[in-house]
Amino acid sequence: MDLKFIKSKQFRQVPFALIPQYKKEINRLKDAEILKPVQFSEWASPIVLAKKPDGSVRICADFKATVNPQIDVEPYPSPLRESLFHTIRHGKLFTKIDLKGAYLQMELDDETKKVLVIKTPIGLFQYQRLPYGIASALAIFQRYLEQLLENQEGCGNFLDDIITTASSTEEHIKRVKNATELAHYREDLQLHVAADASSYGIGAVLSHILADSSEKPIAFASKTLDRHQVR
Repeated sequence: MDLKFIKSKQFRQVPFALIPQYKKEINRLKDAEILKPVQFSEWASPIVLAKKPDGSVRICADFKATVNPQIDVEPYPSPLRESLFHTIRHGKLFTKIDLKGAYLQMELDDETKKVLVIKTPIGLFQYQRLPYGIASALAIFQRYLEQLLENQEGCGNFLDDIITTASSTEEHIKRVKNATELAHYREDLQLHVAADASSYGIGAVLSHILADSSEKPIAFASKTLDRHQVR
């Protein structure tokens, strides 16, 4: 990528009182394969700790002075409550699905991983999944969710919340299961690809066409274009 990143000179010391919680969270992120230790990096971003109500901490990367000024942010429209209300207007039963980790469920490609490195008191760590704090994260996540839910009747999302609704209990349970499960690939079923592209990125959802003509997602992909690809 033709990017001129600078290695942040800032190093924020973790308060002594938060060191146990900090180490616990680092280990959790490593075990979940969200962070990967690296020995060297051309640059790195500092971190900020946010204390949660339960006493644990959230490790946030501060990309304001490193990554964000160097990337083109896709102008994908932010979600509107009015659009969600229109989608669920005929419902009688409602379920809200809060996506744990939200952005962190989206895997990064190898080129992107190289620039999403954080500097911590115990070394450098490379993000393997889309972190909070990246200026384009909301647009990428919103586009993917809309593609994933495009053919799911009675389903919509607002940020990282998926809202599912129906007029009967049986149909409602079916729609909740459809919204939360990816199907396994089957050779005997037809495939459908829903793709979307802009001057900033591309995305696609691969789905099976089921016997009742409904579609079930089995895989997805999303990529933000770099400057060479945009040209």
